Amino acid sequence: MCILGKVVNIYRIPSRNQSPIGTILTLKTVDNGKANFPKVTCFGVIGERAAQLAPDEYVCIVASVQTKRKDGPNGKTLRYETLIGSEIGRIG
Repeated sequence: MCILGKVVNIYRIPSRNQSPIGTILTLKTVDNGKANFPKVTCFGVIGERAAQLAPDEYVCIVASVQTKRKDGPNGKTLRYETLIGSEIGRIG
């Protein structure tokens, strides 16, 4: 999928040795007047590029959805979805 939005937050994911392992971007997207704030996790070279962005910049991110399943209470299966960025580009 391709997500177009404005960067509102940049979070570097720390590792045990303090070297970041990735970057999580929070974007503001607007569709039919409704604002959403998806978070996109980026690793490696893409994570480094994401860390160089600034709030209020517009970007387009190519991402895939990863789903994790976990056993929840009462025998229910919980699903967690994460957006993983694979390409990123500034707009404008």
